[in-house]
Amino acid sequence: MDQAANLRQRFQSHFANVTDQDKRKEAKTIAVVSGKGGVGKSNFSLNFSISLSQKGYRILLVDMDLGMGNIDILMGDSPNITLYDFLNNQADINDLIFKGPANISYMAAGSAFQSIKKLEGEKLEQFIRTMEQLSVYYDYLVFDMGAGATEESLAFLFSVDDCFVITTPEPTAITDAYSMAKHIIINQAPVSLYLICNRAKNSQDGSGTLQKLHRTISKFLHKDIHLLGIIPEDESVQKAVISQTPFILYRPAARSSMAIGEISKKYISHQDSATGAEFLQKQPGFLHKLRSYFSERKGHT
Repeated sequence: MDQAANLRQRFQSHFANVTDQDKRKEAKTIAVVSGKGGVGKSNFSLNFSISLSQKGYRILLVDMDLGMGNIDILMGDSPNITLYDFLNNQADINDLIFKGPANISYMAAGSAFQSIKKLEGEKLEQFIRTMEQLSVYYDYLVFDMGAGATEESLAFLFSVDDCFVITTPEPTAITDAYSMAKHIIINQAPVSLYLICNRAKNSQDGSGTLQKLHRTISKFLHKDIHLLGIIPEDESVQKAVISQTPFILYRPAARSSMAIGEISKKYISHQDSATGAEFLQKQPGFLHKLRSYFSERKGHT
């Protein structure tokens, strides 16, 4: 059996125990963003995904930070097929899915050195078709986006159900987080916004950061944003990064790990409290909106 055939077999085995009842609805879609790099966005995406998986949810984590992706490095894996290979016609997109820690699945970004605009034409259609197929097998699709905003990456932000904005208490991070939220809001993206403060010195530091952003967004942008939680500064996180182990697995009882667990618990609780009408308002779904965005853009070129 050649390598490609072996990978396809492994891909199929991911879903061997998924029943038709499990495939009744599309996955919830989450984009994790930050206004600037270096705030721990990818580390959050990975550990949040693992926390959801530990609670029994099926997770696909997609590293969309093309050219700068590091999800695989954070988990100590070295996938030999990435989005870079797909974009350069060196791999089928179904071969990009790998099993990660705590039973999550993931796609690595690789070294594409280009923005998401390379997902055009047939490549874009293949990507969307695959996401459509996968969406019924997973409970959550988590997209770890690149820092900042481009027109093309914003297409994903405008198509997902929820958007997590990661910041730290640093003034520049707060300013950039506000700019990111503003860009999403003024473009009338129909998403629910959630705010997370990472690397807080203490609870007062983190709470002050969240409240400051919440007040500013409410006052000037007239948009409600959910305050999802605070992750404290924790030396075990850096040790976990060095050991290439997700910190929630490296030291489960650490303050950072407990905080991630509380954040995922709070998020799930918020989803469970949503009414059927709120979910209906999300229609059309992520993939339909994503395809529509690129189709409309193509029509204006």
